[in-house]
Amino acid sequence: MAILATMGIKALYYKVWADSETNRSSVPTTGMVAVDVYQETCSFVGQDPTVTTHKSETSAKKIVMTEDNGKELAFSIMDPSKQERADFEGGTYDSTNHKYTDPSTSKQIEMALVIVPDAGDTLLIPCASVSAKINTTYSKKGITLLEVKATPTTNVEYVESYTVNAGNQ
Repeated sequence: MAILATMGIKALYYKVWADSETNRSSVPTTGMVAVDVYQETCSFVGQDPTVTTHKSETSAKKIVMTEDNGKELAFSIMDPSKQERADFEGGTYDSTNHKYTDPSTSKQIEMALVIVPDAGDTLLIPCASVSAKINTTYSKKGITLLEVKATPTTNVEYVESYTVNAGNQ
């Protein structure tokens, strides 16, 4: 019997949605960019639902309401480029002067994500709201990580095989 497990990560791709791109219900067929995911940091977790119970004071009547709180993808990009920082944090990358500038205010960033595991189903997230923060350790054994959290805003899909048409690899 085959083991139905998803293990490891082979690749993670993303594409920032442009404001002009309004159909965000499927993963783009071109322009996906690969990132270098730091070891042991990629997880996709369903959040616990919020359960509210309303009880009558005068009878045994009870109404239970459950609210789905969605899922969250979390991962860290190892040694992020200035372009990756601009894409995930919303800052500005000046490729002529090789300079990245942090955004002065928080940006709403939406992107498509594809997570290809070593074994198991590929996770397709057509659109997610993304936030990121830099985490740099200045020491001889230190590293710079870009810690990313992505909350899907569309339904996700799991597929057995998927070919990514990447723009920059």
